[in-house]
Amino acid sequence: MNWTELSGHGTLYARTTIHAAATQFRDEVPFSVGIVDLQEGIRLVTGLIDEPVKIKNDAAVKLVILSYDDGLLFAAKPA
Repeated sequence: MNWTELSGHGTLYARTTIHAAATQFRDEVPFSVGIVDLQEGIRLVTGLIDEPVKIKNDAAVKLVILSYDDGLLFAAKPA
């Protein structure tokens, strides 16, 4: 197994909005999550930010990293 640097660019495959969340995310509800297909062929689930309701399926997105008290998470925003 080798580490591979990813471009961070992909396409939104599907999305949904969360209205009831785990304790650590309760201050952020409602929030959107999506399934993103990266250019490298990897599919992942991630948060959607920057007006997520405007990000439609098949839209180009770019990954960013969000910092939380307990670690880092990916999020996707319009490319």
